[in-house]
Parts: sequence; C-alpha cells; structure tokens
Amino acid sequence: MFRDIIFAVAALISFHLGTAEVNAQGQESPTVSVGPPNKVTQAAFAKGVLKCSSRLQQVTSFASPKDVHVALVTFYPPNPDNGLLSVIQEVDVSGNSGYVSSNFAPNQANGCQASYDAVSFWRKGCLIVAKEVFKDLKEIKGLQGSIKVLDGGPFMKVVLMPAENGCISIKKEVIY
Repeated sequence: MFRDIIFAVAALISFHLGTAEVNAQGQESPTVSVGPPNKVTQAAFAKGVLKCSSRLQQVTSFASPKDVHVALVTFYPPNPDNGLLSVIQEVDVSGNSGYVSSNFAPNQANGCQASYDAVSFWRKGCLIVAKEVFKDLKEIKGLQGSIKVLDGGPFMKVVLMPAENGCISIKKEVIY
C-alpha cells in the first residue's frame, strides 16, 4: 500500500513543463532516447515496468524534452510488466497548453509497441495550420464535415478540427 502511494505521488508530482512544439507540430517522430531515465520512466520502472521502459523513455522524453513532467500514469496492477501502460502528459506548445496521451504494450516482435496522440490548440484556422505547421503532410479523405485528415505515412495521421477562434490538431502515431 505504501509503495503504491509513493508511486502515485512520484507519477503525479507537478513540474513546470518544457516545450513540446516539435512533436506537436509533427515535424519528426520519436528517436532513440539519450541520457538518464526521466521521471515518468523512473516511476514506472520502480513499479515493475521493465519491458516497455525504453519505449516509455523514448516517447515521454520526446513529448517533454526537458525532463520536466506533469503526468498521470496508469498500469495493470497485478502484472505491470506484461500489461498495458498508459501515460497522460500536459505539455507546453508555443505558450499554449497541450496534451499527449501515450499507450505502451509489451510484445514479442520488438519488446514494446507504443502509440500516442498529441493534441494542440492553435490560434489560427485549420487551413493555415495545415500549410504552416504540417506543411510536409498531404490531405487525404477526411472524416465528415469540417474535420480534415493529413497523411504522415502508414503510421502517422493528423486530424485538424475547427474550434472557436482556432484549430485543434490531433497527431496520432504508432511506433513499432
């Protein structure tokens, strides 16, 4: 019980976040992490998450590169190393609040698969966001109505949704 409380506190402690502009803009994908484990990885590792610790470090460091995290971590308590691990991070995107939700699952192919959704609000229209922020992506058939989908290849898509006085982007990527 005490160990559970310590993990929850370690995972939920609020810190001022570094910028996550690069990942929210979709300019590059997470790369191999460098340096010591970040706070989210340390907390998960302390709870017994081993198989996905490297992928967790890679994605959470990409979302918040300065190793300063506000995160909520959930996992499968009976067997943390063999279950789904989910992380929610609040990130700063060009002075605006953003949100990254990532999921990690151990597998036999490469040890751990992951996916993440990076959600950002832009104070400009979706057409401008598409042309300026996601300029290397091509528009593909959208959902319905005003929601546009941009193609970043077989493992990455960006959804642009008009919002009052701006646009919401949702970058979705699967990492194998």
